[in-house]
Amino acid sequence: MNPARILWLSSFVVTGCEELGVKTTVNTWDTSGYDSEEAVAEFEVSDIEPNYGALSGGTAVTISGNGFQGDVEVSFGNLPLDITVIDEQTILLSTPASPTEAQVDVTVHSDLGEVIIENGFTYTNAAPEEEEADTDTEDTNTQ
Repeated sequence: MNPARILWLSSFVVTGCEELGVKTTVNTWDTSGYDSEEAVAEFEVSDIEPNYGALSGGTAVTISGNGFQGDVEVSFGNLPLDITVIDEQTILLSTPASPTEAQVDVTVHSDLGEVIIENGFTYTNAAPEEEEADTDTEDTNTQ
């Protein structure tokens, strides 16, 4: 059985590109070791829990998503953090301290890409107010 191969042009093929002096090169990769039925994982961050914590730091945070593969890095603002990658969907970390109450961007980078969650974590001395649950229920039990 011949191994599957992918042909790739190193530059876009555009009508008249030869007239413009653009040279195309064909590169071949052996993909016989890969299952063609397997979907490529989409890189995303779906949740940061909790998304707030104390100024003193030390809040245990779980980042959930998909595609946390290879060299994975997380930063709060411009500060890189020590993290533990549990699997391709879960990252654990402990927040650093912050000198003031503030919201910081959370950046997650992996071999599949980078996601920046603007104001993804809030440093605060008080927990944010929870939205009130709708407690207006009607008893429809008729005995």
